[in-house]
Amino acid sequence: MASTVESRLNEMGITVPDAPAPAANYVPWVKSGNMVYVAGQVPFVDGKLTATGHLGDNASVEDGYEQAKICAINLIAQVKAACDGDLDRVVRVVKLGGFVASTPDFTQQPAVVNGASDLMVAAFGDAGKHARFAVGSSVLPLESRPHAAAAPGGLQPPGSEAPRREASRTQLAADRLQHDGRGDGTLKVRLA
Repeated sequence: MASTVESRLNEMGITVPDAPAPAANYVPWVKSGNMVYVAGQVPFVDGKLTATGHLGDNASVEDGYEQAKICAINLIAQVKAACDGDLDRVVRVVKLGGFVASTPDFTQQPAVVNGASDLMVAAFGDAGKHARFAVGSSVLPLESRPHAAAAPGGLQPPGSEAPRREASRTQLAADRLQHDGRGDGTLKVRLA
């Protein structure tokens, strides 16, 4: 039987996938007491990145918002694995953090990360309300081309050839949530 959380997601047309495998030498989540700490997640669907590019280079806030939702789905998949398949064990989403791959003049990182935040609240109700951060970064892990510009109309699909940006960028640092203008998130949740 599906959990209440999964039923809500199913009503939104979202199926929680199997938890993505880690991309390097780390574990995707760790339980400590009644807390679960989830490693950063990128917007993988069926094991493939869904887009690349930088917000502020012809990719819209809406494009980034949708990619952040994909990251949130992958975060939820990791929590489901940590909870032995029962998302109703989540008492509270405590903190969500994110990076937004963006140009130095892009300032709407919080609006992009809302894609993940809005999904957490839709899935978990009041228990999904959380503290968070959203910051910009000029380059993030798994980016195929440094400073790639997105094509008009949205983020680049992986493997497409975007023109290189000649101007240097200032790199900002923090935990992870946006990757190439897409979501890449960290999460802390408290369990029952």
